[in-house]
Parts: sequence; structure tokens; C-alpha cells
Amino acid sequence: MTTDDGSIHAFFSQHHDSAIYYINWDGEVWSRIAPVLNLQDGEAGSPAIAAGPGNELFLIAPNNRGDLYFSRAISGEAGLRSSWSTPTRLEIGSDREIGSADVAWDAAGMIYVAYSVPVNMERGIYLVLSKDQGTTWSEPLQVFDGEAAGFDFVGAPSLLIAANGSLHMIWKVQAIDGNGVPQPLSLYYSRSEPGVHTFSAAEPVVEEPVAWREIVTDDTGNLHLLWQPPELTTVWDQVSLDGGHTWQHPQGLPEAGVLAAVTRDPAGRLHLVGVGPSALNHWRWDGSRWKSEAPLQLPLDSQQEHPVELLAAVVNKLGKMVVVMAKPAVEGHVAERSLFYSARTLELPRTQTAIENVPTQTLVPPTAVPATSTPERSLTPASTVDIEPANSQGNSDRNETNVRISPFAVALIPVVLLLLSALAIVIRRATQVEDR
Repeated sequence: MTTDDGSIHAFFSQHHDSAIYYINWDGEVWSRIAPVLNLQDGEAGSPAIAAGPGNELFLIAPNNRGDLYFSRAISGEAGLRSSWSTPTRLEIGSDREIGSADVAWDAAGMIYVAYSVPVNMERGIYLVLSKDQGTTWSEPLQVFDGEAAGFDFVGAPSLLIAANGSLHMIWKVQAIDGNGVPQPLSLYYSRSEPGVHTFSAAEPVVEEPVAWREIVTDDTGNLHLLWQPPELTTVWDQVSLDGGHTWQHPQGLPEAGVLAAVTRDPAGRLHLVGVGPSALNHWRWDGSRWKSEAPLQLPLDSQQEHPVELLAAVVNKLGKMVVVMAKPAVEGHVAERSLFYSARTLELPRTQTAIENVPTQTLVPPTAVPATSTPERSLTPASTVDIEPANSQGNSDRNETNVRISPFAVALIPVVLLLLSALAIVIRRATQVEDR
């Protein structure tokens, strides 16, 4: 995720760890990784992040006991544990065990948290809000009743607040197979009109299994519902011109790759990236269609290594776009991933000139330094980091300092989830994260 000061922020959690870890990029170098929060009980889950006014960061994190915690800090001080407010547990009912959550804020300063209760009698999608920056919270509002709808498992929500104040939510509904594993069935959608916290009846918008999905708005305020079927490379985009009341016929982007991410630049333009067999592909929405942009060719040794498991992208206010990929560090070790990134400068439309293909460094392992400075062609934006960018890594220096390291020396870290939010590398809204 990004803030108005131009910083890009990433948060992540690890297996068997109660801490939330943080790293940021100031446009040139990455900070040192630092633990900034410790949840009171249990193992920390994937954090969700929103950037509020005044460069404020709002963080929501579940734990493996079904609790949900909230904390906040200011961008320039986010690397210091002492700068974060004491994590407070949201009172959402003693019998409800949270699966995953998403967070957003509106122009009136209200913070919204959407979360799923995946199983049991109260399974469904819920929403709470705070009018005082997280000090107090409303009673939970049930947006979707999974038990009444007859679904076994309710997946994680993605929450969007449009410029006019309307709220939009999507989530997967799933069935439990004979081995007890959730299997996606369809994608559901509901909305709330501006100033009215009453949601429309939930309806299926994609009546087929969905792996990755995201909901975003473009620079004209139109909604885009993007999704990718399991084990297929095509990403589909379905547009609504009337705030979600009706949806156009979906259009497919060929060869998007096995993973996709979408993001907005400061002008509101949408960018989509996908990991192909030999390149990071890139498209930009031009108002009527997705226009193919120059891809980033991946190094041959990178192509032959383990496949990319997590993807996120974000663009800061200066037009600097960062794409992050996570790959297994060691074959068979699912808890350890290597984090790779590449950056490109976009020429924003206020200059009325074409986007420039600025060279970028070839992706290299975080612990290695490239032998030469001959770069591959750079790439441009893409989404919801929900890595919420962060869905990743691990062994962090536990000092409360913000010591800088080279952009090519981002360490190899064990992680569970990489979190990158709307403009966060919060690897929110790549990947979006697997449903719990």
C-alpha cells in the first residue's frame, strides 16, 4: 500500500508467530524488516491495511483463534513498534471465529472492516465500522447469511469504497469436499448506497469456480470485477457503468499468466500484471479496453526455478511502480519464500505524454547483487494486496530502528502470507490471500 508521502508499505505474518512484520520503500531503498505488532493470543494471520488521511495507516489482523485486532500508526513512524497503538480486539461476538478480513475508510473519516465467519451456524459476511478512528466499533451487520443460503463455507471478502461513498463487497462461496477441503463454487456481490449502511441482496456475479478476484474502480468511477478461474491463465474483466446495479458481458485478457494483480496509478488508471512462463505481462485500461504494454522479460534462471506463488503491485504518487513476487526459497519448504521486486517509473497523464519504458534491473534473489547493470525492460502496475505486500518473509532485525539497506539486498525470509494492499505491496488485493 502507498501513502500521500510517496512511501510504499508492506506487512506480513509468519507461521507460529504472533507478530506482524513491516517493511517500507521510499522510492529508492527498502527499510530493514521490523516486528511492529504482537497480537495478544495465538498466531497472527494475514493483515489487511488501509491508508487514511494524514498518511495514517489502519491495520486489521486476525489470529488463528478467530479473533480480530486493530491498530494504527503514521507512515513516517510505522517502522517503530512504539508508534503503533496498542492492538485492540474487536468485540464481534464470542461465538464467531473470523476467517479473513478487509479494511477501508471513506472521505467522512469512517473506518470499515469486512470479515468472514467461514463455518458453523453464523457463517457469512459481516461489516463493522468506527467513527472515531478505531476507538469504538458498531455492532456487526450481517451482509450475507451463508447458512440460510445453504453454503458450507464462506470465503474472505474484498471491500471497496467508491468515491461517492458507496460500499461494494465480493466474496467466494464454497463447498467442502470429502477430504474437508473448501472448493470454490461461485463469486457473490453486494453493495450499499452512499450514506446508507443497508446492503443489497447478495447475488452471484460469477457462477463458476474462481481462484483470484478483485473489485476496483477506474478513473471515471466505473466498477471493474476481475477474476481468474482455477488453473487457467485467462483473467476476466466485467464492468459496471451504474455502480453495480448491472454488469456488462465479461471480456478476457489472453495469456495473463498463472497469477495476476491489479492496481491504480495516481491518475486513477488501472494496470493489470500477470506472471507468464517467461515474462511479467502488463496491461493498462484505456477507458474501453485493456491495452497491452511492454512486458518485463524474466531471467532464464528465474524461469527455471520454482514457480511464483504470490504477486502484488502498487504505484506511489510520483508514478513509481513496484511489483513484488514471492517464490519458494527451498523446494518442499512451504514456509520459506524468497521475495523479488522490480520497479518502473510511469509518466503520469498530466504531462500528456506517452508512458516511457524506463529500464529496470533484472529480478534477482534478494540476497544477491547483479553482476552487471544491464537491465531488462521494466514493467508497470498491477492487484489487491490484500501481500496485503504483502502476503511474506521472515527473520527480521527486531530493533526499532529504520536502518536502510540496498534495494537489491532485501533478505530471504520465511513467511506465511505476503500482504500488499490497494497500494501497498501488501501482497491486498494479489493476491488476494487464500481463504482461511
